[in-house]
Amino acid sequence: DCMMPNLDGFQTTYIIRKMLYNNLVPQCIIVAVSGNTDSTNKNKAFKSGMNKCLYKPVNWTELD
Repeated sequence: DCMMPNLDGFQTTYIIRKMLYNNLVPQCIIVAVSGNTDSTNKNKAFKSGMNKCLYKPVNWTELD
């Protein structure tokens, strides 16, 4: 979730990607989940290292 309290999805993604760069965790796919459908939010998700952006309510068929 992009807007989690304390540590949001953007910050979490940054930490995970940094750990991947240092070979501390295996490669993974990160999917943003947000209620904010603004294109700025989607761009921020991709810039932070997320692979895909879904909007709430999530349509499970989008997870292909």
